[in-house]
This record gives sequence, structure tokens and C-alpha cells, in this order.
Amino acid sequence: MEQRIEMLELVLRRLFKRKALVNLRSVFLKTHSVDIAAALGNFSESELLEIFKIDLDADKLSEIFSYLDEDLQKSLATEMDDKLLVQILVNMDSDDAAKILRLLSEEQSSLVLEKMKESDSDPMVELLIYPEGSAGSLMNTSVFCLKKDDSVKKAIQVLRQTEGLEAFYLYVVDAQNRLLGVLSLKQLLLSPEKTLLEDLMNTAVISASVSDSKEQVAHMVEKYDFLSIPVVAESHTLVGVITVDDVLDVIREEAQDNILASTGASSDSFGSQIWNRLSWVFFALIIGGMGSWIAYEVGVSLGLTKSVFWPKVGLLPVLVAVLSVIGVQTSAFATLNLNDKPLSFKKYFQGHIKREFVISILLSVLGFGLSTLVALLSNDLSYITTLGGVFTLMCWSVFVVYSLFPYFISKWHPDLINYSNLVSVVILDVIFLVSFIWMCQV
Repeated sequence: MEQRIEMLELVLRRLFKRKALVNLRSVFLKTHSVDIAAALGNFSESELLEIFKIDLDADKLSEIFSYLDEDLQKSLATEMDDKLLVQILVNMDSDDAAKILRLLSEEQSSLVLEKMKESDSDPMVELLIYPEGSAGSLMNTSVFCLKKDDSVKKAIQVLRQTEGLEAFYLYVVDAQNRLLGVLSLKQLLLSPEKTLLEDLMNTAVISASVSDSKEQVAHMVEKYDFLSIPVVAESHTLVGVITVDDVLDVIREEAQDNILASTGASSDSFGSQIWNRLSWVFFALIIGGMGSWIAYEVGVSLGLTKSVFWPKVGLLPVLVAVLSVIGVQTSAFATLNLNDKPLSFKKYFQGHIKREFVISILLSVLGFGLSTLVALLSNDLSYITTLGGVFTLMCWSVFVVYSLFPYFISKWHPDLINYSNLVSVVILDVIFLVSFIWMCQV
């Protein structure tokens, strides 16, 4: 899969540099939008802005844009000409368009909506009213629904005549658009044409409320194996539908958040991530400090002198606790980034290495601060260089091994990414053991 995307990226780059727009347009039309979006993910913003100006089928252009990375969507939509952005948004499903509008500033979002026809902007505005992350913000307002006294024949005619409608089920409503029942398309196609929908529908409809969280909706779809789920407002009025492709994104995001949470990390903003991770490092310092205190008391009870046991061997629990937290968090981020999709080194640097580099610098400062404190308490300034040096060496070793090693493994053999952590642990253990022995001998 990754090799195919890399080949596609190479072809697109060559055609783009040669300005072979006819051939480029042909490749776009013949290739699945998901693959094109993945290949374009490593292009620069200026290159992408030029590519999206190519005279392509409007639906194809919108579909490609909808599959781009969210950060890339935001940067492109911010810099893109409003006329082109409007063209892209009006040819998208209303839920995808609303999701992109949420990425923009309120001023730009309002300006773009003003340039649309009311018939195009109204469904998007309706979704923007609902809180982000709710079922209302996630739903598509285009729903395949008919009245209970309509026949199977009419339902099939409507389905054939409605262009671009993504339907898995037929929802049955009353005159006030209240949800009464549901039937599958298979039921519809296999039933006699004169049969009324109320005679076929299942009245035990499971639906989501517009105020439900996206996680609640995802659990419902997963539990009942739905391809889509209706969304209702007050009085059980049918207002939209959420399809399984939207829910899969939620399930994936939730799984990633759970993995990061289990390591004390998060997928929040850059600043929040650093603060959150450093708070866990301080927690590790406290736990490690308790371990060092216990080790010191044991050493005293065994008759070991301070100069031998403290602060070198006595600080082993602190070093192990802090470096374990850093390593687990760095490893979790690296693995999730590389498993999510193929990344160029530039994208990997922007999304992962830059953050780990900043954290390594902050931890190095913290290590020398801790070493200075220990040196002052023990009246031996040599510990600033020995203990601080070991702490700094291990921080940067974690950065290099857990960040760069998995990346190069992913390029060599993507299936081995998850196993790269085992090799990383062995490498770091050896580095830590050698550096710690050196510290104790100095």
C-alpha cells in the first residue's frame, strides 16, 4: 500500500513539474480520491494551491479535499481563493463542509457562507449551530426518507432520481417529519411495488439525539453493526443521518486518545501536549524520589556510607522512573503517527520530532537543575556534570532511539513498526547501564 502511494506521489510530482496538466487531470480522474489525498499529503502548501486550481471535475476535487489531513485542510482553506473554496465546499456532503468551516476563523467562515447560494449554505449553517463533537455537528442533513403511506414503487423511483444520495436505509416519517420506522434497501427492492412502507417498516428504531456526543454515536453504531444511524431532534423529528465512515474516524480517534491517555500523554495542542507530559515527568520524579529515599534508608541500615550509596546508586529509582515515562510517551506518539498513514520525513518532523526535540531540551534543563540540587546537598559539585550528564544523555537517547529508529523501520518494513519498540528498549537499557556505571566510577 505504502509503495503504491509513493509511486503515485512520484508520478504526480513529475507531471506537476512538467506542467503536464492534461496527464495530471487524467491521473486524478482514474485514481481513487483517498490515494490521491495520501500522495498529495507530502506536497508543499504552495504546490497544492496550484494543483487545486486545475480544471477538474468539481465533485472529484471536493472528494480529494475531504480526504486530506485536517491540518492541511485548514492551511489550504485559509490561503485559498474564496471562490475556489466555495466551489469545493458546495460539492461536498454538508457534514464534511461544516467540518472544514469550523477550522476557519469566524470571519472567514462567514465570508465564505455569504458567497454561497442559500440552498447550499443552509445545511452547513444548520450543522454549525450544534456544538462541535455532538451528533448534530457530525450528521449529514441529506436523508432518504418518505411518508408511511408511500409505496415501494415510489420509494424506488425517488432513490433512482436523487443524485448523489448516500443511502443505506429508508427512514419512514409522518407529516411532521417525526421518525416512525426504518427498512433496509434489500427489503425495499425485494418487496412488491404496491406494498405500503408502513407495512414493511420496523418501528423499533434506534436513533441518536442531536445532543449525543460523537463517542456515544460511535458506540451505538459499533454495538448494533449499523451502516448509518438516524439523528433526531425534539419530538423525535428526523433531522439527519450519520454514516459508518464518519463513525470509523471517531472510533479511530478515540482508540488513539485512549492509547495516549494510558501513557499520560494526549493529542491536544502542541503547548498542551508539552505541559501535560511534563506534569507526568514531575509525578515520576516524586515517585522516583520516594524510591530513592527507601533505597537510602536501606543503604543506611546496611551500613553503607553516603559517599558510596548517595547520590549515585540512590538516585537510580529517579532516573528509571523519569526515563520510563519519557520513553513510553515518545514511543506511543511515534507508533501512532507512523501507523496512521505513510509520512515523509518532513511531515514526521513537523508532527512528532519537533515536539520531542522541545521536550528533550526542557528535560535536559530539568536534569541539570536536579543535579545541581543534589550537588549542593552532598557538597560535591562533580555531580552536576556526572548526574546531569547521564540524565541529559538518556533524554537525548530516548529522543533519537524512540523517534528516529521507528521511522526508518517503517520505511524498511512497515509491519515491523510495533516491534521496533522492543529493540529500542534493549538499546536504551545498554546505553543507560554503561552511562550509569561510568557515573558511579567518576
